[in-house]
Amino acid sequence: TGILLMLLIIKEKCRDYCSNNTILKLSQILLSYKFEMVEKSYFPSFVYEDGQKQSSGIAWCYGDLMIAYALLKIYKLLSREEYYKYGCEIVMHIISRVTLSSYDLCLCHGLPSLYYIFKELYKLSQIVECNLIAETIYEKLELQFIKKLENYKNEERDYFRNSSLFYGYPASLLTILNRSNPTVNWQSCLLF
Repeated sequence: TGILLMLLIIKEKCRDYCSNNTILKLSQILLSYKFEMVEKSYFPSFVYEDGQKQSSGIAWCYGDLMIAYALLKIYKLLSREEYYKYGCEIVMHIISRVTLSSYDLCLCHGLPSLYYIFKELYKLSQIVECNLIAETIYEKLELQFIKKLENYKNEERDYFRNSSLFYGYPASLLTILNRSNPTVNWQSCLLF
């Protein structure tokens, strides 16, 4: 998915640099990994050497969420209606699976990236539930971050010792700052 997302960024920024054919061929390869029967997820997070596939959760770093985003982006850039329909179908399935109880403040598979992805999915699909989920995610992120700040004041500083963008406090802090000042466009590192 990452290579496809990078090609879509190139296509969006430099229209003639990346061929539509390359994007469509790569998307077809990606779509070929779809589970025959959709149970938990449409796509695996991992395919083993023996062909076994592992279902994926809902995260920026793997699976259905970013595949749906890529399909909707292909629709936007290449005007391919079938990608819009399939992307929206996957989004609706994701929405039916969303539970926010187990997500933390890390970027890779936590609340900051989920907030941005659902915001982007809303922009591309106009599925209102995506925006509602994004707002709920943001509220949860802000509450968790405030709790971490209160703990910091009480000498519990573990969370703020990790300055990694992927696992530490910067992603949450940048998300909160971006919400109050949208010109802080740090989330482009997520391949949007």
